[in-house]
Formats: sequence, C-alpha cells, structure tokens
Amino acid sequence: MLLDLSVRRQAYIEDCEVCCRPLEISYVIEDEFVVNFSARPGIFSKSWGICRSDC
Repeated sequence: MLLDLSVRRQAYIEDCEVCCRPLEISYVIEDEFVVNFSARPGIFSKSWGICRSDC
C-alpha cells in the first residue's frame, strides 16, 4: 500500500491485496509524517474474517 504524502488528510476504499475484500483506509499527514492511520472493513464487508487468496 502506498500513501500519497502530498495529501494531508485522506479516506478511501481499497480492495485487500490478499482476499479482495474492501478496506476503508484513512490517514493524516503532518510535516511529511503519518500521524494517524486506520484500516478497517469497508462498508460492504460484513466482518474481517480471514484473508484468503481465492478471490
């Protein structure tokens, strides 16, 4: 996962690279450092479950 440090505050949905389930990613940048980061199940995901590679 790559974060765009030129964007000070961002939230978006990204598919998990392992199981393809949606993840809600959010972060805050201050002085080119990540000061807050969160990754949790996206709005369409019922639970974290176990990542699987059979997407």
